[in-house]
Amino acid sequence: MLPFFVFVYFCTTTLFIIMEDFYVIESREILTETAESLQKRLGCTCRLQFRKMQRKEKIRDFLDIEIEGIWHKFEVQIEKFVNKGTIGYILNKITETPVSPDRKVLLISPFVSSAVSDILTQGGISFADASGNAHLRTEQIFVLISGQKRNTPLEKRQPSRAFQDAGIRLLFALLHQPELLNMPYRDIAPIAGVALGSVTYVMNDLKAGGFLLEIQEKEKKLTQFPELLERWVSYYKEIFYPKIIKGRFRFSLPHYYEKWQSLNLKEVDTLWGGEAAAFLLAGGEIPQRFSIYTPLRWQDIAKKYALIPDKDGDVEIVAKFWDDEIIKGQSYPHKEVIVPPLLVYADLMGSAEAKNNALAQQIAKSSHFPIKIN
Repeated sequence: MLPFFVFVYFCTTTLFIIMEDFYVIESREILTETAESLQKRLGCTCRLQFRKMQRKEKIRDFLDIEIEGIWHKFEVQIEKFVNKGTIGYILNKITETPVSPDRKVLLISPFVSSAVSDILTQGGISFADASGNAHLRTEQIFVLISGQKRNTPLEKRQPSRAFQDAGIRLLFALLHQPELLNMPYRDIAPIAGVALGSVTYVMNDLKAGGFLLEIQEKEKKLTQFPELLERWVSYYKEIFYPKIIKGRFRFSLPHYYEKWQSLNLKEVDTLWGGEAAAFLLAGGEIPQRFSIYTPLRWQDIAKKYALIPDKDGDVEIVAKFWDDEIIKGQSYPHKEVIVPPLLVYADLMGSAEAKNNALAQQIAKSSHFPIKIN
């Protein structure tokens, strides 16, 4: 039985800290709070070793957890915001940063929701948050705690207008048609499907954020593409996507899962997204989940393709939010039945599965992707 008393022991290794940025200090606070929460929930002993001095350092702090006499050693990947929009990028950080041979990587955050916890758990990613939720898996232990609420209000990310609803729509258009940047705002608005006033606000915010350069008086271009893409994908999945998803379903006819490519989506201006689109665009494994983007009512699509509402279903119906005029100049395989590669990439990055993440990177590096990020 686990002991009822716990304490947090901080490694006595001397750290010569000359200068710390706020990011490092905040990260240490998150790690300390999480360690205290773990010892409270598990009756364990936690030992911390702070190694990161500056944000840019590609090293991690250490967290050792003692449970029933056995020490389990982790390197911690600390992320302030963990949601469906950031999972793919966090997975990239975890896989790209080397880990010590005797340690596992543990994702640390102030709070992980139940929905995101499920995604991380299914993806085999160990995590712990300061609210008491955790998924720890090593050769010796398996711990799963979920459903714990945050005791204090969690700070929310406040995106600029460039990454709110209108900004997501407008950037989608601009990334596919950069020439729009140099057109009058009144002409851009109807193409992007946003109000004229929104174009002004978004353009000003992009400029203030360093994502829009004015080379000459009438010549503008987008810049900082890697960060711009990450911001767009993150807020698309976190803020915009939940507003356009119409529901989750499952095929009532089992053979549709095997014959899904034979379903004629083209006749109703409907497109495959997610894993199905990725399979058609870049190959890989047979899709296990299906996304259908459509301008029609979900009832019409459900009836036509024998879909039954199911909150845990593996088929989702999503509203098509763009006009085909935006992608008229794009060329990619199966264009008539799949969403643009940028959306395929965004859908895949919302998964904690390494195979989907790798496929997303493959798509981003292909000639079909609308921007060059390398």
